[in-house]
Amino acid sequence: MANIYNHFSNSVKYVLEILTNAGFEAYVVGGAVRDALMKRKINDYDITTNALPEDVRDLFLENDYKVIDVGIKHGTVMVVKNNVSFEITTYRIETTYSDNRHPDEVVFSKKLEEDLIRRDFTINAMAASINGDVIDIFGGIDDINNKVIRTVGDPNKRFNEDALRMLRAIRFSSKLNFNISDETSNAIKTNCELIKNVSIERINKEMKMILSYKFGKHLKEYKDLFSIAYNCDKKYLESILTKIDNFPEHLMKIAYMLSFVNENEFKNIINNIKISKDSKNKIIAFYNNSKEYTFETLNEYELKQIMSKYGLDFGFDIIKYICYYNNVDLLMINEKVESLREEVFTIETLDINGNDLMELGYYKEQISKALKILLDLVLKGKVKNEKNALMRALYDIDIDYMDFM
Repeated sequence: MANIYNHFSNSVKYVLEILTNAGFEAYVVGGAVRDALMKRKINDYDITTNALPEDVRDLFLENDYKVIDVGIKHGTVMVVKNNVSFEITTYRIETTYSDNRHPDEVVFSKKLEEDLIRRDFTINAMAASINGDVIDIFGGIDDINNKVIRTVGDPNKRFNEDALRMLRAIRFSSKLNFNISDETSNAIKTNCELIKNVSIERINKEMKMILSYKFGKHLKEYKDLFSIAYNCDKKYLESILTKIDNFPEHLMKIAYMLSFVNENEFKNIINNIKISKDSKNKIIAFYNNSKEYTFETLNEYELKQIMSKYGLDFGFDIIKYICYYNNVDLLMINEKVESLREEVFTIETLDINGNDLMELGYYKEQISKALKILLDLVLKGKVKNEKNALMRALYDIDIDYMDFM
């Protein structure tokens, strides 16, 4: 029998002790067991128990834990101590899924086996006792050894219960570099229409994780699923297959996936997608700059212009995106960027400022426009970023021309 006791953190061992010392069963379950068996870093622990939620709450309050009822009607209580949190869920049986998303009813159980059988994939349906002994009813260890993603039981039933599991299968396959079993793969293709019943928020959350890994082969094999999930034409998806995995991070991949839609469609999608404002702005910057710069070789002025506008770090990300988008040699561009870093300036780093221009009689709008022109001249290498040189350059700037900028 496999044993993962040495992979447990002391804090999770203590939580298990509290439950077992009180006479309850308690197991680490799901991804933590899988990752321990694979000798991967464990990011979080889920615990399952035969204790009812009220018992869990009272027991951990007695042991000076902060208790949060994150989903008590579904049997889940979060306990927190020393800034470390654990979700503890009562064994449960999930009944029918009328909407292909949520169980119509959750029934608490006294048997670990009944809790494990409701889980999605064999590699996620294992439990480990307080002693570290792994309980593997459905062959999860064999599937880890064989690098296979396989549902617990009938995949058609699993996907009808929760259609998002089809995307989860692709995510785990991409993340772990496992194959999806033939039976599970065929069920994804057969049941792909069910993804319509899943909210776009849940789809986007899963896709964000999928896009962190190489998934081009999955996009091709399951293009029906992705086209239905995002209500887009399969030919559109096929057109991005050859390059999607070249992009190093998920926001670049999203921008590239959206690069084939027109500007109005892009604005509609970006306004409705459920991601942070900062992420949206980055996607917009990738999208806009890839449309503006259609060249095959970035010249020095354009490189400095981008880094000046967006900052050295994000500016370089945009340059990398443009390179991947246009199949430009990134190594060559990287060398250029490194050599130009000391020559990148912004309006704030110019050796002249608005107060200097006010003393010369410039008005507000003229000041802003003059600084932009001076910055452009510095980036082009026509004027040195020195106050006297910038002052002299002002005399050559046509104020009337500035009014039209």
